[in-house]
This record gives sequence, C-alpha cells and structure tokens, in this order.
Amino acid sequence: MSGNGNQTHRTNSPTATAAPAADAATPAANPASAANPASAASLVTTAGAAAAATASANIATFWHGVDTHDWGAVASVLAEDFTRVGMRANEEDTCRGRDAYLRFVSRVTGRMYHHELRARRTFLSADARHALNEATETIQPGPDDTPLTMYFANVMALTSEGLLSRLDIYWKTPDRVPPGWITVEATLAEP
Repeated sequence: MSGNGNQTHRTNSPTATAAPAADAATPAANPASAANPASAASLVTTAGAAAAATASANIATFWHGVDTHDWGAVASVLAEDFTRVGMRANEEDTCRGRDAYLRFVSRVTGRMYHHELRARRTFLSADARHALNEATETIQPGPDDTPLTMYFANVMALTSEGLLSRLDIYWKTPDRVPPGWITVEATLAEP
C-alpha cells in the first residue's frame, strides 16, 4: 500500500473505492494518450482502475455481508481456496476454504446476542491484489454480557479476478478478550 495519491487513496466509507487517481497520463484525463505508443502505461492504468473498482466493490460486499449476516453475498466474493488467519495466528485459529469459512463465521455470529462489524476505511494496493482494512467489531455473546468492541487491521489478498483469497487479522488488545470458544477448530468441531 502506498500513501502516494497517484497510486492509491482511501475513503472512510465502508464502501470505500480505492481506484488509482486519474492524472494526465490516464486516457480518461487525456483521450489522445491511448493512441500514443509512448503512453502504454496509461492503458495499464485504465485496466488497473477497473481491477481496483472490482476489488473495492468485493471488499465492501464482504464486510457488509459479514455485518448483515448475508452469507450468499460473502460467498460471492470469496475465492474457493480462501484462507482466514485469525487473531491468535496459529493453526487452531486458521480456516481454509470458502465453505469452511462460511460455516465458521456464520456459527460464531449466529451464537451472538449482538454482533456488529463496521469497516472504517480500506487502502488498496496499486495492483488491486492487496488491501489493508481497518474495522471495529462489537460482540455481545449473551443478553447479560457487557458488549465488547474490538479494533482490527485486516490484511487481505485478492485474486486477479478481484476475489478475496486471504484475510489475516491483527487486533488491538482490549481490556477483555472474546470468549475462548471463538476458534475455527472449536467452532467447526461442533455438530
């Protein structure tokens, strides 16, 4: 990810689009440049803008789908070999495969009395193959439990088609931690 405005930009919207900024080298800004062989990079930039738009839309669909528990929407933007590496960063908290991930996340959120996930901002790499997302998640396992808000940085990898292929979760440790049963291994072992 780059802070260079010509390569990527960020928004604070959950539907963030992080397409490369248009400049004089892009055909949209300078239509004659597409015909100029010296500006071949401008054609790549246009293709990159389309890839960035697809990746940004898919990332927004993912976060919104998890928040609203729309598992069909989530499934539609995940690669079949999707991998989720949880905040414990071990094999017990790693989920491999789109179907296993959907079972895991739907079971965890389904057990919550309250669950809310908000994408705060997303940064997309210039090639639209990597993203960094900041999110907050509030959980309340039971009606008598105090809500717990957690702050995450999520490193994401995307396929050339813009599907999410990897989610690696990093978090700021709150005063209280989530219940110990929220691991891939424990959740998927349930009947």
